[in-house]
Amino acid sequence: MFLSTESKLYDYSLYYRNWHDDSDEHAATMARSFRGKLTRVLPPPGEAAVLDIGCGMGFALLGLLEAGFSDISGIDTDPQQVAACQRRGLRVECISDSAAFLHERLGRYDVVLLLDVLEHVPVADQIPFIRAVRQSLKPGGRVVLQTPNALSILASWQRYGDYTHHSSFSQHSLTFVLQNAGFKRVEIDASEPLSWRPPLRLWDRSSRREARRWLIRRFWREVLSTELGPSVNLDKMSLELNLFGVAYTD
Repeated sequence: MFLSTESKLYDYSLYYRNWHDDSDEHAATMARSFRGKLTRVLPPPGEAAVLDIGCGMGFALLGLLEAGFSDISGIDTDPQQVAACQRRGLRVECISDSAAFLHERLGRYDVVLLLDVLEHVPVADQIPFIRAVRQSLKPGGRVVLQTPNALSILASWQRYGDYTHHSSFSQHSLTFVLQNAGFKRVEIDASEPLSWRPPLRLWDRSSRREARRWLIRRFWREVLSTELGPSVNLDKMSLELNLFGVAYTD
C-alpha cells in the first residue's frame, strides 16, 4: 500500500488480512490472477525493469516471476507485508516515502505498477505523486493502475470499506490525474458491452453467476442513465468494481 507518515499510526495488515492470508495456496491463486491480468498490458519480459509500488504481500510480483520477468522489485510502507514478501524471496523494500524513493531513481523503470494504491494517497498529493512515477520511467515506459470505480454499484463500499482510502475515481477523473502528471496516452478498460449476452446454460454455476452479473450491470446502467440524463454517454464507461488502465509516457 501507499502511506507516508500515516503508516506509522496503525498496522494496515489488520485490514489486508481480512481478504488475504499468507498461505502458499492463496499466494499461488492470486499470482495466477495477476499474471493473467498484467501480461495483457506489459511488454515482453526480456530486460524490462518493473517496480511494484504498494506491493502488499507480493502477489503481482509472484505472477510476473511466473511469466518470466526477472528485473522486478517492490516497495511498501507496511513492514508486516514486506516481511511476507521477503519470506518468499521477493526483492521488496520497506520505505517511508514512496515519492522520495522515486525521485532518487529517475528514468530507472520500464513499468511501474500501482495496483489498488492511488486511492490511498491524499488527494492533494496524487498528481505530484504520479509525476514522480512518470519521472521514474524510461522513455516509452508505462504505469499500470487499478483503482476503485466511482461508477460501480458498490462504489460506496469500495470508497469507505477501507479506512485508509482518500478517494475513488471515474474514468474521467483518473484520466485527468494521469494527463496532468504528464502522461500522453491513457487507456482504461471499459465494461463488457451490455450488448453481450451471458451464457444461458443455467444448470452451470459459472453461467448463472455471469447471468446475474449481466443483469446487475444492465439494471445499474439504467439507473445511471435515468439520473444523469442524456448529456452523459455511458456507452464506453466502465461499471466494473475497479478501474484498470495503462498510461504511457509517449
